[in-house]
Amino acid sequence: MGNIMDYISWRGDLSFEQSQFNEVDNLILACFSYVNLDGISAVTKQKGIGLKKLTKEFMKLHTMKELEADKSFIRLAPFMMMKMAKSVRFGKCVVRNYVNDKMIEICEEMLSGEVKIEPCKSSKVTYCDYCDYSAICQFDTSIRDNKYKIILKKKKDDLWNAMENKVKEEESK
Repeated sequence: MGNIMDYISWRGDLSFEQSQFNEVDNLILACFSYVNLDGISAVTKQKGIGLKKLTKEFMKLHTMKELEADKSFIRLAPFMMMKMAKSVRFGKCVVRNYVNDKMIEICEEMLSGEVKIEPCKSSKVTYCDYCDYSAICQFDTSIRDNKYKIILKKKKDDLWNAMENKVKEEESK
């Protein structure tokens, strides 16, 4: 049975235009997110950095001996990144700090005292039904300003475009 490294070898020659983004691609990006990119300043820039260049910068900071000595559960993530960078499928990807920037924004709101009770709701599910804290939360739509955050089904392209527009907006500031 193959693993995700085999998948990159097997599907790495196909662009996303040739074969749509799928669950395994998602898993690969999730694993990639564990690569420690501290010390690579271009990642923090809104413009981001291409995966090939990022991998070169990463290797300037780390030796193969150091990476091979790593015994953590994420030890293979840098090797996967190297393989991704060489592939057609992932090689042109740009890495940005979008999620980190979003987390900073949310934390700043919380530190300023702006803490909203705003559970998500889709057309089929109210996430309060699965929340461990619903008994103490006291979310009630009859209370002023207690509203659900409605999650609309969007196409993948629309999500990517929204993130790209947000990055461009930040760059123009």
